[in-house]
Amino acid sequence: MSKVIGAGVLFLLTGGLGICLSSSGKPYGTLIFTIHKLVGLAAVIFAVIVVRNLLQGAGIEGTAMTLIIVTGASILALFVTGGLLGAEKEPYMLLRVVHIVATCLALPSVGALFYLLGFKK
Repeated sequence: MSKVIGAGVLFLLTGGLGICLSSSGKPYGTLIFTIHKLVGLAAVIFAVIVVRNLLQGAGIEGTAMTLIIVTGASILALFVTGGLLGAEKEPYMLLRVVHIVATCLALPSVGALFYLLGFKK
């Protein structure tokens, strides 16, 4: 349970840093941008480890597999759009919208996955 909470805290910290980064305006500050990326990467790695451990000994049902796919696709979109936003690639507004939508998909899907695998047993 504490590992699930730890992963959740890392995801919330990543989101908070992202909001600070977005409100600071362009060009993004190198320090906060780097911290945002590293905390995000740590959150994903930690969440993968937690989910893998929760899946051991439990069969993957359809709902869990769907949540894994949605979460994985959302996180991949976050990394791609985040990198392009940092490089200030065009179309900036479209990339920003995709980044926000991917965040809005990733957070509840990873939360639901943790709930389904960890708390509902």
